[in-house]
Amino acid sequence: MMKAMAQETAADVGPDKWDGGPEQVDSSLFREIEACAGKWAIEAGERLSARARELLHVEYKGGSHSNPVSEADREAEEFLFHAVTHHFPDHSVIGEEGRDPGRAGAPIVWVIDPLDGTSNYLNGLAIWSVSIGVLWYGVPVAGAIYAPLGVSGEPALFSARKGGGARLNGHPIGVDPATELRPSRLACLPEVYQRELERRREARGRPEVRTLGSIALELALTACGALQFSAFWIPRIWDVAAGVSLVLEGQGCVLQRPEREQPWQRLQTFEAPPGLALRKWHGAIIAANEPLALDLTERVQAGREPFVPRPS
Repeated sequence: MMKAMAQETAADVGPDKWDGGPEQVDSSLFREIEACAGKWAIEAGERLSARARELLHVEYKGGSHSNPVSEADREAEEFLFHAVTHHFPDHSVIGEEGRDPGRAGAPIVWVIDPLDGTSNYLNGLAIWSVSIGVLWYGVPVAGAIYAPLGVSGEPALFSARKGGGARLNGHPIGVDPATELRPSRLACLPEVYQRELERRREARGRPEVRTLGSIALELALTACGALQFSAFWIPRIWDVAAGVSLVLEGQGCVLQRPEREQPWQRLQTFEAPPGLALRKWHGAIIAANEPLALDLTERVQAGREPFVPRPS
């Protein structure tokens, strides 16, 4: 049913109508991009689910057997790369596992994480996602995140397009509107920050913390209000490109700090670091509704504890 839903939207629009000028982009292109991203995310996710219990070859990108990548990751990225470049030959693709840049200099760039949460996947935990974000001159214009286990216990497709809102399995979603931290709610924080809070015994009164092992999924859950906020200190562009689109279209706010000494700013455009490629983008981000996000980052900037309620 999910695949049919995505295909129906894709069938309603014509071929790529981008004519090279940012002011003249046909709005149907963004609808088509969202529909295709959702369709391909589902298909890649179903392929991954079919291989989940197989004995897979695994390599490690980090030391001490950290940051695993399996043949399933690479196969999913190849499937998505060829789907995008066949349907949109004028677009570029950045993939976590090495696809870069596709068509160099293209105004529209697809940023793909074929399997976010590989460690969960390899250990039989169905908390992982396929993340596809689409940038137009660096601006997030569409996103699709597929998860085999969603908030209702069923597979979930989170999708969004610029100006078109965000959806979960076709139904509109939005961020949690509460502007004060609530101990009855959930939030996602980096593991190292959680340990520091526990060491300082400052956990009381703030939302319960979860770390799911998939940044993309955590952002999607922030976009639908299942998490009150989420914060990430060192994400990569493929971790967050799709999720940022979801949060923004879910009436949320995403604030970014490129470097520790720099002020927080609204993440409206992904820009390559000076002298580097776009895939080298980096920066801490906080995602929530706008008042809460501004409050949290203000306290981070001032060196105060950000993730506990203000004194009454």
